[in-house]
Amino acid sequence: MRKYKGFRSVTAIVIIIILMTTLLSISCGSIDNGYKKIITTKVGIRFSFECPSSYQDKNDTLRLNGSFLLNRVSDNSTWDNPDTTLYFFIYNPETYFPDAKSKIDELLKTEEISYPSANFKLLERSNINVAGIKGESLSYSVVYRVGVPRYFSYVYFDYKWLIWAFEIEALDPVSVQAKTEFDHIIKSFKFLD
Repeated sequence: MRKYKGFRSVTAIVIIIILMTTLLSISCGSIDNGYKKIITTKVGIRFSFECPSSYQDKNDTLRLNGSFLLNRVSDNSTWDNPDTTLYFFIYNPETYFPDAKSKIDELLKTEEISYPSANFKLLERSNINVAGIKGESLSYSVVYRVGVPRYFSYVYFDYKWLIWAFEIEALDPVSVQAKTEFDHIIKSFKFLD
């Protein structure tokens, strides 16, 4: 009988440790300026950033190992029909591209070829610092066949032999707001290890 009670105690402790680890791997906290701080772990690397409080993670993607997707949910948009979407990916350079610059170069080349010059407008291509690390930035607008202009912005950088990527897509009417929010997300990004 004592062994059984001891086993239950050990099992309970293991369950508590697993629950605490899960809860500690991602956390969100409110910040007074309309942003929330997100702390998460991807591929064993812990980091944080601030994003608008209206961005939601309906499918619990912040808990996935290598990517997440956040949509703006507000009076003018819903999860299924967002006006702004924030994407995050981690690429293995051996599988995709050797580095962040190559990835951005290929992305720009693909987009320029995919859309006639009348529909594709390069807004910015520059170097950027993310958490003190040199990265690449690309922004453009494009009009798809349905005639709805969209704004895209990408920030890629290399860290610990991986390519880290933040991407935002927004409808044209909220593109200025999306750019401001994306700039804040990138500036607030920090590695916690």
